[in-house]
Amino acid sequence: MYLDAGHPGWITDVDRLAAALRRAGIADAAGFALNVANFVGTEENVRYGHRLSDALGGATRFVVDTSRNGNGPHPGRTVGGAPSWCNPPGRALGEEPTADPGPDRVDALLWVKFPGESDDACRPGEPDSGVWWPEYALDLARRAR
Repeated sequence: MYLDAGHPGWITDVDRLAAALRRAGIADAAGFALNVANFVGTEENVRYGHRLSDALGGATRFVVDTSRNGNGPHPGRTVGGAPSWCNPPGRALGEEPTADPGPDRVDALLWVKFPGESDDACRPGEPDSGVWWPEYALDLARRAR
């Protein structure tokens, strides 16, 4: 089990987050997860993960969700009147899942959020949260690097 530790844009104070993870039982977990269902790039997550792991003593391992982070987060706060975290256009699949990603302390790159699963009906024509949306999945795949 990996405890969700958000992503680099949510809690920038890694000492504060490390304290919260200790209270949540990180010592009994396999480590922490970053970027679940989000769009922050892999390299930025790995740098953040190392800082957080260091704050936890330097041995804590982590995984990164790369399912939709191929183009990073949308640059605006809103898109078409909806929050930019909700089904943002122009995103892409990230790196393929692997249990051998290379960087120290990174256990795996995973696709935790199913590519094509809607975040919510944030704009007209978008499906409810959790509903499979083939057009969005194809759009993510077409933009993959």
